[in-house]
Amino acid sequence: MRACLLAVCLLAAVLASQAAGDCSWTAPTGDKFDLSSLTGKIVTGNDNKGYDYKMNPCGTVAGSKAMVQQGTEDGDAYNIALWGNGDGQPTWALIDSENAKAGIRMSFTNGDTCWPQMQRTANVDFQCDTADGAKMLVSEESGCVFNIVYSAKAACPGASGGGGSGKKSGGLSGGWVFIIILLVTSFVYVVAGCFMKRRKGAVGMEACPQVDMWRSLMTNFKAGCRYSWNMVRTGCKSGSSQQYDEL
Repeated sequence: MRACLLAVCLLAAVLASQAAGDCSWTAPTGDKFDLSSLTGKIVTGNDNKGYDYKMNPCGTVAGSKAMVQQGTEDGDAYNIALWGNGDGQPTWALIDSENAKAGIRMSFTNGDTCWPQMQRTANVDFQCDTADGAKMLVSEESGCVFNIVYSAKAACPGASGGGGSGKKSGGLSGGWVFIIILLVTSFVYVVAGCFMKRRKGAVGMEACPQVDMWRSLMTNFKAGCRYSWNMVRTGCKSGSSQQYDEL
């Protein structure tokens, strides 16, 4: 039973590690961007209306699900741009389609609702800044649209958390996530199946789930190979005979 719980915890950890979303992107021009090195570097700013803002690039502000959060004088907090955790991912684009060095833009449409029942949306521009000043500027338009400008070296094409290779750094690919989930699920299935059958009195190999299927698997595999080989040989002979007759 402990093994089952351990496997379930491992699966949950893998899924949680992917929930935060991917923070690398390849532009249509072929330029690669990787903002993963900015995660955890909280920046603050304010807008032209006196509201305060916190942002955790490619992550979430503590106590929320938002990459960008707005604070009011009354102490209220509103999510401007939700990141990961099943809340959808932003739309990526170049700030300037003809100049990748200008940086990239994340567009969010999943913020908290605001008066009068409108969804907060945000355009977060990560501008390339070789000085790496990590500055954030915020402005709010009518209709609960927020324009956020964040200047950082990581927003330059080819920059990455790993030292500028431009390749995707950190996280697991979708293929590896699928393999891990498949292996963990199979392990849980076998362990749980054996546990349940042992409780019913089964011993030895009989305690394995679907033991009859596994025993016949090799036999069926050999039969399938023989059948396929016979079909290939029959086809080759038929083709050779037909070619000889035509000549």
